[in-house]
Amino acid sequence: MYKFGKYEKYLALAVIFAVLGFLLTEASFISWLNSLTDLEGFAFYEALILIFIYALSFIGLTIHNKKVTGIRQAVGLWLIVFAFFILVDWTSCGIGIVTQTGTWTNPTITSQSCTSIVPSIYTQSEDGVVWTFWAMVVNSTYLDRLLTYVITPFALVLVGGLLAKGRKPELK
Repeated sequence: MYKFGKYEKYLALAVIFAVLGFLLTEASFISWLNSLTDLEGFAFYEALILIFIYALSFIGLTIHNKKVTGIRQAVGLWLIVFAFFILVDWTSCGIGIVTQTGTWTNPTITSQSCTSIVPSIYTQSEDGVVWTFWAMVVNSTYLDRLLTYVITPFALVLVGGLLAKGRKPELK
């Protein structure tokens, strides 16, 4: 494996981000992504993040002075990143409901009908897919909000933290 110099890994990372920024914002790519279902787009997006985290381990990615050495740690970090993006993406149907109505509860727009106000490419995000999942299970915008933005991130960070530290999650 190539041994990067003190600043070379940061230059390589900057170049990688620049190339990805160019490729991932091509109009044809965005149009293709928008044509995918929520689940297909989500799977592509998350696979890209997981592959990227794992690939960074090859150029010496470290978390709290500990080198990422395997797929278990990469998955753990991905789960934590996933939970963070649930909180800050603001692209789910639930967010669409709030931006249109000013509240989490409105009888004219429901979790099932809000796809008309939120483009498909937005709902392929972490909070978009988690919201859609919970909306299929529990059709209550208030409960969907708690399950999407509170309970799911909490659980993902717990499991992700255990994996990132190199421990197997165990229920005792």
